[in-house]
Amino acid sequence: MKKIILITLLTVGAYFGWENQSEVMSFISTFRTPDSASIVSKPLRTENWKWMYRQNKKFEDLSINGSYTVVFITSPDCERCSEIQNGLNDFVEARNDVAIYRLNIQLNPSTINNDNQSIKEHERRFLEDMFTEYDVDTTPHIEVYSPTGELLASDRGDSKSGYKYFRKWIEIETKSKR
Repeated sequence: MKKIILITLLTVGAYFGWENQSEVMSFISTFRTPDSASIVSKPLRTENWKWMYRQNKKFEDLSINGSYTVVFITSPDCERCSEIQNGLNDFVEARNDVAIYRLNIQLNPSTINNDNQSIKEHERRFLEDMFTEYDVDTTPHIEVYSPTGELLASDRGDSKSGYKYFRKWIEIETKSKR
């Protein structure tokens, strides 16, 4: 009898959620981590991606216990990165339980302006090594972690599920501001 009631409740809840949001990840837009420790003191952090690589950190190492964590790899010439970037401030304002690590891929300006081909080649190989080490194919590369550190969505190969997941989340949270 308890199983039947549980199944019925889950079915009704799933139907209600589907009809009202019709988004697979709609549970996130209404879920708030209950304790005040989950409020992120610095919700949007921008770092050069080389910082992580040099410290031998993995994306999952950035996950903050008790808060959602988004790792967002971006580059200055990335169009889809700009789309995400445009909604970040409103998103962070709406969600104080989310930490976003925006990791920029930037070439060293002295490398770009340097005529020495060996220096440019060194920088190119360094970036290739970083992309290989972190299994990143393109920008944006997005990974979303739950408050318990579980990977919820990630861009891998042809799959841009991390990008789609985060973009939809931003749309849901900021729809009243646009």
